[in-house]
Amino acid sequence: MAPVPVALDKEAWGFDHGSWGVLIKMYPNADIPMVQLSVDSTKPAAWHFEVGRKLTTLRDEGGALSNPTPDHYLPLLYVLGAWDGKESITIPTDGIEMGSLSMLSVQVG
Repeated sequence: MAPVPVALDKEAWGFDHGSWGVLIKMYPNADIPMVQLSVDSTKPAAWHFEVGRKLTTLRDEGGALSNPTPDHYLPLLYVLGAWDGKESITIPTDGIEMGSLSMLSVQVG
């Protein structure tokens, strides 16, 4: 990821609903490692895309990248940045939970 600074947020209360809510459906046994990225609203969209490019190695090792409003859309740029343009793109989960929570997910590969 260098030169992008990466740090552990020791004050965090756990995973955001946008991450946890989808993963609990896809991996109910919570048997995969997970890292949650925060959106840097001071950076332009191209910066987020380039961070995605740097995440390609995680995808090459079997990692998954997930991502709705700009705060939910911008993380999709990480996924697209890590996409090699050849792999398939699918929607593994969809639908609405609790009347308004979209479960739409984009999967590459």
